Amino acid sequence: MSKIQLRSVNLRQIATVDFRKNERTCWLEFVKKNPRFTLNSGDALLLLSKSFNQLCFVYGTTELRGTVSGLDSEVLTSLKLRISGGTWNPLRLSEYANSVGLELIGIKSFAQRSEELV
Repeated sequence: MSKIQLRSVNLRQIATVDFRKNERTCWLEFVKKNPRFTLNSGDALLLLSKSFNQLCFVYGTTELRGTVSGLDSEVLTSLKLRISGGTWNPLRLSEYANSVGLELIGIKSFAQRSEELV
């Protein structure tokens, strides 16, 4: 079995959002509340559901020009994760990111933290 190549990203911020809305709406509401926030190459934003059982890592945007409707549009590059059997644990943030193919720069995994304590 081959090892999956992880994309390394800096986690810039975590925001709690209403997942009854789509990702784009959550993103636009976040940007409206945080106008100085920019998502540069290699950065990520974590959108966390209010029920704490779904995560969405947004790690890029792509501008589409002249789509079918003739309007310019922005598409999010993101990965979602649903946590089964409970809610998220901030100590396991690195494991959640790894399970969707991301590596969070500077954030240790739960196993690495526990080894340091022993």
